[in-house]
Amino acid sequence: MRSTASGLFVKERRENLLARWRKKMLAAYPADSAKFYGRECNGFANPVGQTIIENGEQLLNLVLDEGTDEEVRAALDPIIRIRAVQELSPSAALAFVPALKTAFREEIQELHTDNATSNALAALDARVDEVLLVAFDQYVLCREEVATIRVREAGRHVSGLLRRLGVAEWLGSGEPPESGSSPPRGE
Repeated sequence: MRSTASGLFVKERRENLLARWRKKMLAAYPADSAKFYGRECNGFANPVGQTIIENGEQLLNLVLDEGTDEEVRAALDPIIRIRAVQELSPSAALAFVPALKTAFREEIQELHTDNATSNALAALDARVDEVLLVAFDQYVLCREEVATIRVREAGRHVSGLLRRLGVAEWLGSGEPPESGSSPPRGE
């Protein structure tokens, strides 16, 4: 597959493919956000855009050149981390991976399709499906991390409120206040 798939997408065609795919990656965002993220600039002014642009290109090359699952996971991770904390449904967060199949077909539609091209596309489809599974695993792990962080933060918030109210001392001692008394009030 390496030579056939890579041969279909020579340098110029890879750049066109990447541009098509980038548009599909950004389609999950509102128009203004997509326009902003789609502009290439430094990581300080547009870190989300830079991550999508750089890691998307790296991921595309790994799909075409048969990168290892570990390399694919490393390229996916920054994109997935961003999408895991955004207000996107899981399907919208991961839709950019199967969108690569559509981008492949759009880019080579004008080529004469022979058996070799069809076989290369079938192999690329299978590879994109593998990448989607890796992306799903990464997404679930990131969402679990986000949930853990939120639970810890809520615990810290409640603990702080209890300390401010002076309730934490008598709750922590295991001794309830005397009958008829209320917990001390903080000011």
